[in-house]
Amino acid sequence: ASPWYTSSTQVLKKDFNEPTTVTRHLIEGLTKDATKTFVAATNVDGEVVESRIICSSLNGYNTVNPYHKKATKLEVFLFSTIVAKDVLSAVTGAIEKHIHVRNKSVSSFSLAAFMAISGILPDTKDFLIVDIRGEVTDVSVIKNGSILKSLSFPLGKHSLVQTVANSSDHSPSGALSLVSTAMQGNAEPQTHADVIKFSATFKQSWIQSYTKTLQDISEGLPLPQTTYLIADADVEVFFENVLNELKKDADLHPLKHLEVRRYVETSSVLTDPFLALESIFVTML
Repeated sequence: ASPWYTSSTQVLKKDFNEPTTVTRHLIEGLTKDATKTFVAATNVDGEVVESRIICSSLNGYNTVNPYHKKATKLEVFLFSTIVAKDVLSAVTGAIEKHIHVRNKSVSSFSLAAFMAISGILPDTKDFLIVDIRGEVTDVSVIKNGSILKSLSFPLGKHSLVQTVANSSDHSPSGALSLVSTAMQGNAEPQTHADVIKFSATFKQSWIQSYTKTLQDISEGLPLPQTTYLIADADVEVFFENVLNELKKDADLHPLKHLEVRRYVETSSVLTDPFLALESIFVTML
């Protein structure tokens, strides 16, 4: 999860003077050069954990399998992620102390969420993913079934909780409980009003950062109207209300509305939606 990785989507293009057969060797050459450029640009002592082609087109037409087909124009969308070596070592070391892993694969949550949502909703090609967990908010733009760009800003769940804690003299855990209870409609009217007042400063800062991020990420082009909100259950309603205030006609889908339980084999135990998304992603690898 952010901010522990850096990702980039690169659009790789190749024009030919005459119809040319697209081979794996040709595409691997393009992606290898692009990955080197990405690593050099990050200026991080890291390791590339994923370098995945998420979309390709021949002569302007999208294709799932471009190999062994002739074209004069080739376009490939390459999604790459780099993780600092010390972070990667700490995470894998902690896992391997408890679980024997024969084959391991590390991925960003941005790619996992994108592929899982695309997998269960194949007809949805244009949408935003707004991931509000931990310290930051991640915003990803998906157009024509491909991640075009992702940006982050340093305001997330923890910032909300800390703001309410500072204003109400509660501990962070008490402030989180206060927000969750109020947003779920289980608090007294005065408590609900207090939470609205305590969180007002954070709300305005978050809206300003979110609006600027959308402007930066769109570069003047129209953005998708459909938004998938990924947030922990205890703050999901808070951010759902904020996004609805920003754009009342937007097609907003909190994670709970995706009904991911339908897509994973489960018992009567309550399904964790994040684990469900990740499980769906794993089956697609």
